[in-house]
Amino acid sequence: MLLKFWNAPQPRKMTSLRPNNVRQFELLIYLAAATEIVSLASQDIPWNWAIISATAIYASFIVTLIWLTAHRKQNWARWYLFVLFLLGFFAEDSSMLGGYYREHQAAGILDFIVVTLESVAYYLVFTGDSPAWFRRPPSEGPIFF
Repeated sequence: MLLKFWNAPQPRKMTSLRPNNVRQFELLIYLAAATEIVSLASQDIPWNWAIISATAIYASFIVTLIWLTAHRKQNWARWYLFVLFLLGFFAEDSSMLGGYYREHQAAGILDFIVVTLESVAYYLVFTGDSPAWFRRPPSEGPIFF
């Protein structure tokens, strides 16, 4: 019995089937989100439970979209995130023109870092080996498990 156990075929090592660009996208987009959280925490915003709850719900929605994009090949989620990025970018641009960052320089630097990280992440997820990966059929199994 013991000999049978030792001679049993070893399971193959799990290799990531995701393209390198998609893995880098996921890493950069989560790093940008963490930087955004630091930026929000450093601003002088009167926090209350309504704002905290709305922020938590929005953050969980974004994390779900990132996961669907990076792990389940959901092309619609990739485009949805990109549109949200563009809308946020234009909102940041209006903040810059309004003079907000002249008074809050640390928030301006952090937001610049966030925009840069997100720009590189979206460049990666739309170029290289990523588009071919999104054209293949989605992974088997339920979406959320």
